[in-house]
Amino acid sequence: MKRKLIYILIFIIVMATYPISIVDAEGGTGSPDLVIGKNTKMPVFKAGEEVRLAIPIENNGSGLARNVMVTPVIDDPNSYPFDIDEMATKRKIYQINGYAMDEAVFYFKVRTNVEEKIYPLKFSIEYSSRSGSTYNQSITINVKIENKLKIPSLHLNRVEIEGKKLTSGKTKSVTLHIENTGDLTVKDIDVGLGGFTNDGLILGNTVDTKSIKVLEGRKQQGVVFEIAADSDMESGTYSLDLTMNYKDEYNKTYKNETKIYLPVDGIGEGENNFSFDNITYPEGTIGTNSDFKISFDLKNIGDSEAKGIQVSVDGGNEILPKSSPVKNIKSLMPGESRNFEFVLFGKEGIESKNYPVKINVTYDVMKGKTKTTESISQYVGVLVNDQGSKSGVPKIIIDNYDYDGEFVKAGEAFSLNLSFLNTNRGNAVRNIKVSLSADDNIFSPVGSSNSFYIDEIAAGGRVQKTLTLKPKIDASYKTYNVTADIEYEDHKGEKLAAKEVISIPVIQEVKLLVSDAEVPTENFVGGATGISMDFYNVGRALIRNLMIRTEGDFEIRDGSLYVGNLEAGKDDYYDATIIPNKTGTLTGRVIFEYDNEIGEHYIQEKEFQIQVMEMPEQSMDDPAMEMPQSKKGLSKKTWAIVITILLGAGGGGFVWFRKRKKKLEEVTADE
Repeated sequence: MKRKLIYILIFIIVMATYPISIVDAEGGTGSPDLVIGKNTKMPVFKAGEEVRLAIPIENNGSGLARNVMVTPVIDDPNSYPFDIDEMATKRKIYQINGYAMDEAVFYFKVRTNVEEKIYPLKFSIEYSSRSGSTYNQSITINVKIENKLKIPSLHLNRVEIEGKKLTSGKTKSVTLHIENTGDLTVKDIDVGLGGFTNDGLILGNTVDTKSIKVLEGRKQQGVVFEIAADSDMESGTYSLDLTMNYKDEYNKTYKNETKIYLPVDGIGEGENNFSFDNITYPEGTIGTNSDFKISFDLKNIGDSEAKGIQVSVDGGNEILPKSSPVKNIKSLMPGESRNFEFVLFGKEGIESKNYPVKINVTYDVMKGKTKTTESISQYVGVLVNDQGSKSGVPKIIIDNYDYDGEFVKAGEAFSLNLSFLNTNRGNAVRNIKVSLSADDNIFSPVGSSNSFYIDEIAAGGRVQKTLTLKPKIDASYKTYNVTADIEYEDHKGEKLAAKEVISIPVIQEVKLLVSDAEVPTENFVGGATGISMDFYNVGRALIRNLMIRTEGDFEIRDGSLYVGNLEAGKDDYYDATIIPNKTGTLTGRVIFEYDNEIGEHYIQEKEFQIQVMEMPEQSMDDPAMEMPQSKKGLSKKTWAIVITILLGAGGGGFVWFRKRKKKLEEVTADE
């Protein structure tokens, strides 16, 4: 009977030494905690491309996140950088396990007519837990769009007249060659002519508006009008109004207006004394500040010598002469011709359109004994395209920025380097004031104000600026938007404004404080003993993926513990069971491994020592150990085994008691 009692006692002690783990009552159904876009660099996309935008989603909670729905939030479809018709409106992830990661992937087509800048994209996220609780949040992810495509722009390339001139009293075909000088396709083009009069130029048996269904970039197409000159019209050059209305592929409307100039040979005025032959001028597009030539042969088609001839060109205030605009010759015999050539250029900063250049000839005519001066003129059209920004208006953008790393730490000053680009390749900008502001006023300037001045940025040039900012010391882990409001003047002194947005991620420094290890004073070879220590998150940042383990020259039981996330201001404890296998002073260490909010890994160690002695041998001659002798009494060997088990169980009981005490404290706190 006594032997059975001994076996039962041994079983109870062993069970106390290795207590059964209690399964979490929630069965792993803690709350999910999704973090979106963590440590994501700003994507850079190009206009017209099909792109992939992957949004990382990390579940920092222990619970399962179900039915995760990520949806783009489009406040203004007209300013959204992607094709809305071709994009998926939402992405669904069926589940993300606790402490796991996944991605919401969107495939976008970048609009071809999008403005080149940084776009803040909003997304809403909805999900639920296993218990049915629902969560929602919104985030902003910045993407940079680069656009080297020229927006569509229609211009009159050249005019072709049947027989080169209109004739009084006759109807002739006039072909207008319309050119798309942009890179993008236009559609629904309406080309209209106006300015007709009953006693001047008259529209023939055609409508005043012709249509072109589609015109690709860098292509041209002709439209034909039947135009008659009134029979009483005098010789000269007459103008009509040309209007072009069209759309791009996103149905954005555009309108260009210009004039065309048509030469007319009058009837009943006597013969002309001169003709313009072999006229050459630019039939394509020229840029501002680019030289071009106009040349022609002036021929005397009269019956007598022409004297006192003056030939000039005039392009108004926009087309200026590079060579002398006036040339004189004393005389020109009948049938004789003379070649003339003039060099001109488009003034910097002028509007992109077709400009008329007037060629004028004056000469002396003797009528009896009276000398009079007569003139004849001819117009040519020159298409000028401002090579600066697409709209001709200079723009300032932030084309690059950095802050000496991938993130900044809360409470620590950092240098922000900004690069400002003048996108206009033809005009400088000046008197530039830049004012910075941040979400929640999270950044404060150090040693300066939040505004600074730039005197000038040359055409197509860049200016670098560096300033020192400091985040608030209690700033939470987040990517904050910094807005740059830019005020400036163009080359004409016109006041302009722009707004640019950049993103800066801020993190908190992690601080884990670990106490000294609690170790029993008496430890024996072969006996189980417990070590324990407390640890605290004394920083303002969340400690992620905390793992603790013990190493040393001894046997270790229950030495590894995964804590997971430890919130700021929280504490916990760690304990393990060790079994020394030799005497003396033994050294061990408890290793803490964890990550900060952006995934940087940390290792922290805490050493401890234990004094180990031999297991004492209890003398059986000790009166206290004397047992009543009987035929069925316990042997001395049996009592030695029992004592050894009891001593080993003491260390395990210490660990079990501490765990039990901590569990009771947590239950009490929850109640």
